[in-house]
Amino acid sequence: MASGDREAIRRVTPVLKRLGRAGVFGNGSRMKFIVNLLVAIHTVATGEGLVLAERVGLDLNQVMEVVSSGLARSESWQVRGPLIVTHQYEVAGGPIRNWIKDINLIADFVNAAGAVTPLFDQSRTLFEEADRQGLSDWDAVAVHAVLKQMRPPAPTAS
Repeated sequence: MASGDREAIRRVTPVLKRLGRAGVFGNGSRMKFIVNLLVAIHTVATGEGLVLAERVGLDLNQVMEVVSSGLARSESWQVRGPLIVTHQYEVAGGPIRNWIKDINLIADFVNAAGAVTPLFDQSRTLFEEADRQGLSDWDAVAVHAVLKQMRPPAPTAS
């Protein structure tokens, strides 16, 4: 989409065409929903892995190095992992409040598509919990703080 002076639009159209890789109108939003769904899941997975590493007493810098060299590496791991390790939750590259807006839009998109997204659904509850805990201005890595507080459910009697 573009708006403004017609001559200015005409001059930048060749550049805009190179940028627009999503295809027909509306696909850009659809792609963004899918990308953000995956980023939410990867952010939670990064936090979850690092909470587990902390609980078993591993050196988090060593965990970062090992995971970064293998198949489990993701861009979220590379970007958000170091913030989690150093507890830089307040670095708001993507604050929780923005994620709340985005995850609600994604949830509507998922429902309209009739898709099933259990990993995203669980990730969404963690972002919402971070928001409830007053971490709205903190970066998405704040889900790590929420995960650290959680304890496994008590075993049920058989």
